Order: sequence, then C-alpha cells, then structure tokens
Amino acid sequence: MNKKLSTIITYTFAVFLVLILVLALGLYIWIKSLLPQYKGSIEVKGISNDVEILRDKYGMPHIYADNKLNLYFAFGYVVAQDRLLQMDLMRRTAAGELAEVLGEKLIPVDKLFRTLKAGHRLQDLGKYLTPEIKALYQAYAKGVNYFIKNRPLPIEFSLIGYKPKPWHYSDSIAPHYHLNWMLNNAFYTELSCYLISKKFNHSGNRALKTFSELCPSFKSLSPNDTEILISKNKNKASVFNITTNKSKQSQTKDKQLFAFLKADAQARTLLGISHWGGSNSWAISANKSEQGQALLANDMHLGFALPGIWYEVHLSSPNLNISGVTIAGAPHIIVGSNTKTAWAFTNGAIDDSDFYIEKLHPTKPDYYKVGNGYKKMRIIKESIPVKGKKDVTLRLRLTRHGPIINDISTEIFGAKKIQGQVFKKELKKVEAEEVLAMRWMANEKFEWHIGLEELSRSENIDDVKKASRRFTSPAQNFVYADKAGNIGSSLGGCVPKRNGFTGFFPLDGASGRYEWGPCLDRRLFDLKNPKRAWIGTANERHSSKLARFISNYYSTPYRSMRIHEFMNEKEKLSKKDFQLMHNDTKVLIFQEWKPILEKIDSKKLNNIEKEALQKLLSWDGFTNKKNKPAASIFFALWSHILENTFSGYLNKEELKLYLKLRMTVSNAIRHIMANEESALFDNPQTQQKEKRMDIVLLSFKQAISHLEEKLGSDLEGWDWGKIHKLTYEHPLGKLSPLLGFLYNRGPFPVNGGYFSLNPMIWSFLGSKQAYDVYAGASMRYIFDLEDIDSSLRVIPAGISGNFLSPHYDDQIPLFLQGKYRPFVFSRSKVIENTKHRLVLKPAK
Repeated sequence: MNKKLSTIITYTFAVFLVLILVLALGLYIWIKSLLPQYKGSIEVKGISNDVEILRDKYGMPHIYADNKLNLYFAFGYVVAQDRLLQMDLMRRTAAGELAEVLGEKLIPVDKLFRTLKAGHRLQDLGKYLTPEIKALYQAYAKGVNYFIKNRPLPIEFSLIGYKPKPWHYSDSIAPHYHLNWMLNNAFYTELSCYLISKKFNHSGNRALKTFSELCPSFKSLSPNDTEILISKNKNKASVFNITTNKSKQSQTKDKQLFAFLKADAQARTLLGISHWGGSNSWAISANKSEQGQALLANDMHLGFALPGIWYEVHLSSPNLNISGVTIAGAPHIIVGSNTKTAWAFTNGAIDDSDFYIEKLHPTKPDYYKVGNGYKKMRIIKESIPVKGKKDVTLRLRLTRHGPIINDISTEIFGAKKIQGQVFKKELKKVEAEEVLAMRWMANEKFEWHIGLEELSRSENIDDVKKASRRFTSPAQNFVYADKAGNIGSSLGGCVPKRNGFTGFFPLDGASGRYEWGPCLDRRLFDLKNPKRAWIGTANERHSSKLARFISNYYSTPYRSMRIHEFMNEKEKLSKKDFQLMHNDTKVLIFQEWKPILEKIDSKKLNNIEKEALQKLLSWDGFTNKKNKPAASIFFALWSHILENTFSGYLNKEELKLYLKLRMTVSNAIRHIMANEESALFDNPQTQQKEKRMDIVLLSFKQAISHLEEKLGSDLEGWDWGKIHKLTYEHPLGKLSPLLGFLYNRGPFPVNGGYFSLNPMIWSFLGSKQAYDVYAGASMRYIFDLEDIDSSLRVIPAGISGNFLSPHYDDQIPLFLQGKYRPFVFSRSKVIENTKHRLVLKPAK
C-alpha cells in the first residue's frame, strides 16, 4: 500500500469517526432535550391559580395548590412527566390494547385482560365514581393530557412508533384491575394444580394422598385438622375431574387452560410483575416505642423493574396534606401518611376467585347447564386492533359465574383455529363438553376509590378502619397508627362465604351448590391496641379459629416468626430497630431443617462435601458475607431437594409449571420435609424405595457439585452474592443487548432470600440457572407519628422512567445498602430540601 493511499484511508476513517461522534452527540443532546422541565414556570390551560411543584434531590414532587382541582391537574402532569410510558402500558394492558402498539405477539395478553374484566370497558366503569371523585379524576386527566399535547414525549414512544392517545378520566380505573391481577394467587395456582391433577387417578389412595401433598389445602395444613382435600370425599369427581385416559377434546381443553397461563406469564414478563405478592408490615404503640409515640413500617414485595411499580408524591392543598406511594395513572395515595395517621398494606392472601366447570349443551355451544335445564350465555364481540395486521375478533361468552376462559386459546374442541364461530361438526362428537368460567371479586362491588379518598382524610385509626371497609379486592391487611399513639389492623377485602367447599379446584357450575355467600363479617379481622403493644403481618395465615375456610394462599410463617422474635427481644423499639428489621436476612427455615441435615451420613461424602456440611451445620442463618459458603450451600440444597422430590411425579413441563407456585410449593415442601414417611420421597420411576434421607443426601451432593462448578473448589469463595444477583430490567431493555445496556441496571450482588424479612426472590429452578433475583421489597417506609418529617422512605430505583434522567436510578445505592432518605413533609423541610421549583400558571 503506497503512502498516499494510506493517508486517504486514515483521513477517511478519521472523518467517519468524527461523524459517528457528532451523530452520537447530537442524538444524546436530542434525547436529553426530551427530559421534562423541572424548573421555571409554564403557562397552562386547565387551572385557575398558580400551582407550585417543588422537587427534592431525588426528583420527588411536592405539589402545593389552592384547591384540589388545581392540585390534581398538577398531580396528573407530574406523573406524566416521569412515567408516561408506564402509565400508557398499564392502561393498555388493562384495556386489552397492547397488540395495537406492540404487535400480534401480544394478542393473547389482550384476550386475557378483556376476558378477566368480563366484558367491562374502563369507560363504562366510570359510572361507579362519585361526583366528587369523578371531578378529581377529570382534573388529573386534564393534567396528563396537557403534557401529552404540549410537551416533548419520552423517546420510548418514538422507538415503539406511536403517540399515546388522550387520557380519559376512566383510564385511571386501570390500576384497579392491574393491582387485582398482580396480587391474585388463585388464577395461576388453581389452574396449575387442576392441570397437574389430571395425571392422578381416583382409584388409588396413594395417588390421591400424593397429589394432596403437592397441592395442599390449608385445611390439611392445620395442626388440628388432618383432612385431605380430595381423599376424604369419594364423590369429589363432581367437584373436579381426574382422568388418566384423555380424549382428544380433553387434551384440547388442557391446551386452552395452558394458553390462559401462558398469556398471564407473558404479561408479567413484559411488565416486570412477579407472582410473589408478599409484604411485611408492623406497628408499635406509644408504650412500646423508645420515643413514646407510635411507629409503623411497611415494605410491599413485588417484582423489580425499571421504572418501579410505585411513584412517590406529596400532595398539599387546603384540608389535604398527604405523602406516599401511588401507581402511575392512579389519582390516589395508596400507602402513606397525612398529618394525623399513617397506613400500610400487605397482601391479605385471600382467595377471591373461583373457577366453575360449565357443561355446554350438546349442540348449542352458547347454552350451558343450570340445574336441570340450559341457559343462554351473554355474548360480547370485541375487536382487537393489531399493529400492521387486521383486527382480531374476540368472542366472549359470559355465564352467571363470569367469563369462559377457554376462549383465550385459538384452539377449541380439536379445531386448529376459530374465526368467530364454533365448529358444530366437532361438537357433535362431544356429549355435554365442559368449559371453565371464572368468578372474580374484582368484577363485583367497586368502591376502592372511595376507600382511598377516605384514607387521605383520616384523623385517627377508627377512620382508617372505616375506610378499609370500602375495599373488596385486592384484599389487603391494613396496619395503621395515629398521632395519639394508637395502632390497629383490619382486613380490607371481601372474603366470600363458601359453604362446604374451599374453591381450590374447579367447581360444578350447574348444581348451584357452590355459590358464594355474602362477605364474612370484617369485624372478625379487626385488632386495636393489643396488650402486647405491637401488630405484625407477613401474609401468614389468619386465625385458625375462624369458623369458615379463608384461603389456600398464605405464605410460610418464617417472616412472621422473625417479626415476633424482634418484638420480643426488647421491651421498647426505635426506628433504628425497624431499619434492622427491614434489612434482616435471617432464614428461619434452616432451624427446622438443621436436625434433618445433621443426619446426613458423612461417611458417604467426599472431602469437599464434608467441609461444606460442617460449614452449613455451623451456620447462624444470616445470608451476609460473614457466612460466605453457608447461604449458597443451603439454597442450592433447597433447589435440588425441590427438584428431586417432585421430578419423579411430574414431567419437565409439569415441574416447570408447578415450581412457579411459590406459595404452594413453599408450604408443601415444609410439611413434606417434616414427614419422613411422605410418599413423595419415593420416586416411582426407580425400583428401590427412596426415603427422606436418600433425597437429602442426593440433593446435598448435587448442590455441592453444582456450586463447585460455578464458584470453584475453595468454599471461602462461595459468596451468596456471586450467584444471587439483582438486575433491574426495563420493558424495552428486554428486547436486545443494546437496549438492555441503555435501559437496564445491574447485575448487583444481594443478600437476603426466601423466608427472610428482606426477601430477594429468585426462581425455584435455581439449580439449573443463575439465582437471578426478580422480586423483593418494592418500597421501604418507616412512619414516625410524632414527627412525620423524621419518617424514612426509599424505593428500589428512582422516580423517573427516562433512562437519561439522574432520577432514573439514583436510589439504587440507598436501597441496596439498606439506607433511607428523609420523608420530608412539613413545608419548611420541603423548602429546605428543594432542588427544583416549577410553577404552573394559568394561561391568560
């Protein structure tokens, strides 16, 4: 190559590099220009007087207005500034309109939510709003729409290729369905156990008992009640059907139910929503507090994502001063504090939905059996717009129990596709074919918005209790405190009376024997100023003394037990103690398993296995760096025990389905391990008869081999954080490595895990993949009712949904280090902490 040509190539490459840098810089400057305006003033239409928006160094807005309509206009405006894409995706999810902007892959999710809502449109649900609340929703919508129309939209809308449509006030009902779906354990659990049950036969008592251990009812988990759900009554075939020889129609029906579960999982993956839905909350009254005033703590456990589920805001106008967390799009504070009260939520774990087996007419598929006759279903046809494709028609069939869920699938009765019609030729081969209808409390009484509004004005714990009565679903355990030093708790939610059945499996819909009664008397769940001077909830079972069955979805009791330990260790507690509790990583299940693990025969172990067993047995149960190998060993052992215990009875597809039932699996394995005679230890696929210690030994050896392969042979290098990592993912960050680099944050090594107060939740399939954390505390709040300003708060990531905003991820270090930021509530403290000031002025 001559010198002249070399020079030309060099200069060409330099010019090309400069152009790339200029383009990159221009793109960066353009994207930065899309960041919302936090300073200065803006003239807007829709308000009557100035509204002041003060933001602290973490970007949290404190909004001051002279009346509630102006306040709620600004409320909608600031949420749209920070979370417009999240708002729109949530609205579209609930409305069943994701395929319109994200393409045909989201059609199943759209069908799912249109079915879940039983044909209700968000705009139709607006009729349930009181005139006062409707006016606030409308003001909020005006603020959102002013931003959409007049300010630069986030870059994500350009990347996806659409502009959000105007926000209708009824779109703010979407979070109601979103929360109900997000926190519902029954959908996935009941259908999964029903599908798994198909391989067990009524004629074998061992099979029945084995299945009852896989999917236990809380009736059978009661220490004073040994009833097994499906083996006590020989006529249970009328409640759910277990068959070994599947017909073509039965196989197709199973595929339809799998389609329901697949659509549910797809939606959760897109939105970063876990199936976990646990939480902690506790309160101490004045006489157990070191400062002589009530304290309240809350950390709700949900999926980690960017942006996170919660948006923090402070609202202040005459007769209203409230701060806390809300969901983008919801014009309410959900958990928070005003000047006199504070309240917290944990999932009530109530079973508020049931599935009914409806028998169709042999030749008229739109008729279903009711008693001795047949009744015509209500038919609703909905058109689903699809990006770049023709609209898809969904034909909803509604029964007295709710919508038929089979119709989410494109397969029906053996036909490959359905285009708005049922193939009568196929139907003639079936006598009284069965489908499943779903009854869901979210489609019943609708007053949660009234309850949240009443909470904002509450002046004492009796007001909070009264507001909790407005909630039907999602059922929440309310824990609350007031400035007078009182504490209390209530169940906010309707527990339908089930007469003689649990609702854990699909029910006979025709007979009428399995209908819901009225809600249980909520006074049964009330607690006020108990003698012990503290209250704690961690999704554990409600009192076993209740006369009626409540739920199958309670968490294992370890977090609740740990709260008890903290409360009993000291006569009085402080905010510092509450911080330690939030960040506590002790795993109490190890204390139950330790006597079993001590029986492992060391003669059957190699040197590294012996060393690992010694480290494990000396473990104090904390998953911190001081106990490097023990936490990794225990949780690897846990994962292998799960797989080895269940894999003999479930194939790979069934095992994957089953291990997603985290509440069910955790309770099942706890009781299986306590029973060395459990049939599940004996693998039917082997000739020998395995016992508990056979499974434990096999799993221990596999766990050590697994860790040695991942972390090396030096046990001191087996730090739990090396394999237990948290990555915050954005919906767009899941689409490609480049977008993941821009939008995602992490991975970060973390402590905690299942069963600890600081839960860092990973998949139960951990032995075959990384122990990647996907759920945990979605916020940590500590309320000091004596001085709200000295309360503490933190969220896992940040206020903003814009990946170039400094407030996109600025709380990650605080959260991971177990630290907090000041609550900042009084006007003087807000001004002292103000970094940005924006004034909305009425346009002249």
